[in-house]
Amino acid sequence: MEFSQILQVLPKHFQTAISLLPPGILEGIEEIRIRNKKPLYLVHAGKEKSLSQDGRLNTPRPIVVLPEDIATVLEKASDSSLYSVIENLKDGFITIDGGHRIGVCGTVVMREGQIASMKHISSMSIRVAREKHGISIPSEAAFFRDGAVRNALIVSSPGIGKTTLLRDIIRNLSMRGIRVGIADEKGEISGITGGVEGFSLGDKVDILSRVKKAKGMLMLIKNMSPSVIAVDEITEEEDIFAMEQAANCGVSVLATAHASSFEELSERPLYRKLLAENIFSSVILIALSGTERVFSIVDL
Repeated sequence: MEFSQILQVLPKHFQTAISLLPPGILEGIEEIRIRNKKPLYLVHAGKEKSLSQDGRLNTPRPIVVLPEDIATVLEKASDSSLYSVIENLKDGFITIDGGHRIGVCGTVVMREGQIASMKHISSMSIRVAREKHGISIPSEAAFFRDGAVRNALIVSSPGIGKTTLLRDIIRNLSMRGIRVGIADEKGEISGITGGVEGFSLGDKVDILSRVKKAKGMLMLIKNMSPSVIAVDEITEEEDIFAMEQAANCGVSVLATAHASSFEELSERPLYRKLLAENIFSSVILIALSGTERVFSIVDL
C-alpha cells in the first residue's frame, strides 16, 4: 500500500487518526499538510480538510500540530540523521521511500550568497506518490503512434496526477522494450532509494536521481543511449535547452508542467518559449471532474 511508507514517518497519534479514515477517503488523500500550532490537514479532492483524533474530517476539534510532531517527522524521514538529507533540505524537500516528497518551510540559512541549509522547520507538505497501472492507455495516441514514441507534455494543476500518469507512460513504453532514461531530480518519479525502484517501471529504464534535470538529461544522452528521456516539472530555461539537445539527438522527450489549461500554459513566458521550440507533438491535459481525472489531448 502506497500509504504505509508515509505512516511510518508520522507521529503515532497522526497514524492512529489516519488509520480510522474510511478506505474510500484514505485512498483519495493527495497530501498531508503539517503546520506548527495549526490544525492537521489532509488534501482530498483538491481541498484541505482538518482531521480529528477519531478519524473524522472538518470537525470543531481537529488535531493541532505541535513542534515535537514536526521534529518526529524530520527524525523519521531522515532515519535519525538530518545530516544525510541536508542537500535535499537546501532545495526545500526530502524524498522518502516510495517516492513520497516532503516539502518543508522554515528559516533558510545562507552562506556566501548560497542556501546552505534550513532550520526552525515550521510547516511540511507530504505528497502521496501513487502508481496506477493502465491509466496511460486512454491517452496512448499522444505519446505512441504508428510504432514510434512522440514527444509529449503532461499538463495539470498541482496535485492532479501528472507524475502518476508520467510513471505509467514510462511503464507502458518500457514494457514494449523501449529504453527510457529518467532524470529524476527529486526521486519522485521512480521512488528510488538505495538503487532500488519504489515503483514497477519495467525492465528497460535507467534512472539518474538527485541531479538537476538539465544536467541529468545531458548525462543520460551521453552515457546511457536512451530512446526516450522522462523528466518531471519543467521550471527553468536550462531544462528547455536540454530537451532541445535530446530532440536534436533523436531522443524522444516526456515531461510535465504546471498549468490548469492549455491557454494558461500558452500565456506563461517559460512555457510559451517551450511551445515555440516545437519540441512536443502533443499535450496531455488532466483536469478534475468531481473526484475523477479527465484526460484530453491537444495535438501541436
